[in-house]
Amino acid sequence: MADAVVWLRNHQDKFKMEVFEPPMICCTVPDRRYTDAIEACFNQDQLKILVTQCEEDYAALNHYLNDSEQAGLRKGARINIWFRPKVDLSPPPMNEAELKALGFDDYAINKIECPDGLLWFLTREVNLHRTAIGLDASKVDVNAAMEAVSRDGSGAKFIAGRVMNTVSRSRYGKRAATNMTKDLRPARNLVSSTIDPEIKKKLDQTIQEARQALEVINEDANNLAAEEREIRAEEAKFKKTFDALEARKKAVNNQKKHLATLTAKIETNKNKLKGLEKAPSVEDERAKLKKRLVEISKKRVRIVKEYTKLIRAAIADQVEATRSGLEFLQVGANKNALEALCQEKDEKYQRALAEFEEADQIFVATKADAKNKRDISLKLVQKMDQEFQQQFAKMEMDGSVHDRSVNDLRTELDVQRANLDMISLTNPGVVEQYERRKNEVCLLHLLI
Repeated sequence: MADAVVWLRNHQDKFKMEVFEPPMICCTVPDRRYTDAIEACFNQDQLKILVTQCEEDYAALNHYLNDSEQAGLRKGARINIWFRPKVDLSPPPMNEAELKALGFDDYAINKIECPDGLLWFLTREVNLHRTAIGLDASKVDVNAAMEAVSRDGSGAKFIAGRVMNTVSRSRYGKRAATNMTKDLRPARNLVSSTIDPEIKKKLDQTIQEARQALEVINEDANNLAAEEREIRAEEAKFKKTFDALEARKKAVNNQKKHLATLTAKIETNKNKLKGLEKAPSVEDERAKLKKRLVEISKKRVRIVKEYTKLIRAAIADQVEATRSGLEFLQVGANKNALEALCQEKDEKYQRALAEFEEADQIFVATKADAKNKRDISLKLVQKMDQEFQQQFAKMEMDGSVHDRSVNDLRTELDVQRANLDMISLTNPGVVEQYERRKNEVCLLHLLI
């Protein structure tokens, strides 16, 4: 609030009418005996509110203090601002004679000093014009005062000694008067006068003198403004006359220029006329023109012949260019076909290469497996007796070892095993035959 008051003091010129500082600053109670009673009529918000006198100033002040940051207040600060249009208010509940008869001293509005523009706020919002004050409670007839302040049906407040009485009437039944009381607290805001009355009086007098001087200055300014208007009117007349003279001067200059142009044209036409007078006769000029036409015709014929030759040469060149274009298109088509064929051959080559690599891997693996198995066979053969080794060498030399396939050898192996099992069961004494068959089985294993 303090920052808002400082800003308001420095920017009163932004408002159409005077904006009043909070009542706790601009109101005083000359008679200190009434300070507690008068401050009790206010609530805290009413003591700290800024009061405007017109709606335009109300909107402007709200904009500066609450809706924008132009006033430089701390963030989140909210300043209470008041304005109400003037309407008719309820009059005081008691006239002066009744007031004195009931033991009251005066109404609160008569015991406070404030700017004239603030009286509307004090009556409309605080109801000081309807709040009676009696300093001596023993002189106040409370019951009679209750009837007096509530007889118009709206109710009011009155102060008797150190007690605040708030009187209202019931809305139902007999509409009896009710009274709520509370004790007055010592004043904290209006307890000391912020401005000495004598100093205030002198300042008011100074302001009045300054206003009178301002009125004199405004009157002189109005007189000077009237003189200025007369001078400007005369200036406008002179300017109009000057503009007319300037227009005439410009017209004269234009006529002079036009006259000079016409004079120059006359001289030019005279010279042309002299030249025409000195020119040869019409017959001579006709013969000269005919001769010139013949020369031009011959020249045109020669140009047409040359143009015809150029056209024929251009036709031959065009034919050659067309043939070259067709050849270029044919070469392009051949090139595209060759690229497509190459791409097809390349794809076949890649597939054949992949199949070859796969077959090669299988061949290498098979070869390695065959070599491994051959080494195993040789090791097994070397472990056999001499007769079997000689028989196996013989089969390798004559190639009979490769006559049967792997499946044939496996089938014969199974047959020999079955025969061996049967012989062992039927003729257990045939050991020699078993040894021979065992050797044959080993040989078949080697062949596999």
